[in-house]
Amino acid sequence: MKDQGNKLLLVLGLLGSISSIVALLIHFSGDSLLLFFFYAILIIAGGVLGFIIRGVLFQRNTSTNKVFRTPDNAKYNEQFYEYFNDKIRNAKHDIYITGEGFECKDPKGKEIAREFKSAIETALKNNVKVIRLQTKTYHENDYWNKQLKYLLSEYPDYFELYITNTTFEITGLASVCVIDDCNDKDNTVEFMFTVLRNIGTKNARLAGVGIFIENNKELCIDFKERILADINNEVSTDRITLENFDREMVEKYLYFSYGSNMDLSQMKERCPSAEKISNGYVENYSLVFNRKGDYRDGGVASIEPASNSRVYGVIFEMSKDDFKELDRIENPNSYVRKIMRINSLDHGELECNLYLAIPEGDISPDEEYLEKIISAAHIANLPLDYIQILKDYRHKAQ
Repeated sequence: MKDQGNKLLLVLGLLGSISSIVALLIHFSGDSLLLFFFYAILIIAGGVLGFIIRGVLFQRNTSTNKVFRTPDNAKYNEQFYEYFNDKIRNAKHDIYITGEGFECKDPKGKEIAREFKSAIETALKNNVKVIRLQTKTYHENDYWNKQLKYLLSEYPDYFELYITNTTFEITGLASVCVIDDCNDKDNTVEFMFTVLRNIGTKNARLAGVGIFIENNKELCIDFKERILADINNEVSTDRITLENFDREMVEKYLYFSYGSNMDLSQMKERCPSAEKISNGYVENYSLVFNRKGDYRDGGVASIEPASNSRVYGVIFEMSKDDFKELDRIENPNSYVRKIMRINSLDHGELECNLYLAIPEGDISPDEEYLEKIISAAHIANLPLDYIQILKDYRHKAQ
């Protein structure tokens, strides 16, 4: 419609100029032909200049919109993703993208996630920087997480991943993407809005309406700045790297061990997925032996509040299934599991699970058990002064 309007105005302008010239030709006599040609040139130049000015003015408002609605009988907005993937593949500069990702609970969902990852990979291969702000994690199905981890590992110089607990203020807005914001033309802002749908016996919010606003640089810059503001919010947003990916994106449990479980070989036997991530300590607690062991004659370790004291240990992360097994091993009739803030030596404060013995009194530590703790502390490179505290229990051991 805009192109037809431009052509119509051009024709009308030319007709007006011709009419003016004819009127001047009739009005002027032979003695005034020079003056006639002068006025004719002014009229033509004025018409051309006016058309040029109009073109410049309207050039600033040439954005176009495309809307994709998910059909009522469909779970996925396939046309939206096809168009979106083409936009990403053809990007020339940076891409800033937010969203929850994909649940991938059925083959079609996995296919859409795979194609989306492929489109991003094409952009990365073309040296387009992609900055992804993940607004949700799907711990129960890690298919989408595997796609993200692959991109991080293969394109570390061009793919950045962040995770945030905040969302845009617009209700129902599931994702925003800014493509080529530095271009005066061929830039895009994408919005995906969710709609409430009935799935079986449950209601769920699914991707419903996708909107692309193209050739609107001001809008691109505005939403790029919004995304960057969320990324730079150190309180609510974390940078995801290969080193912390499993801890942040996959359902892993953190466990602080201060007893015999500091021994990595023992932990691997009990929980094969267990990996040490750091040494750490709990402030204002001290190590005690206040309960008889279920499998030993002497006392086993626990911790109790104590001012100006620290208990050092090892922080492990492990899978959900292995953590359930650890719950079984640490007899719930003997130990209570608790979540506490642990000062990690490598990652700052972490909320970790640990086990506290149900106290029975001051009990001499089991000698074999104590030596295992001391050996594990040495292997873990715990502070020497703390290891000496452990050794001081030897005169109490039985």
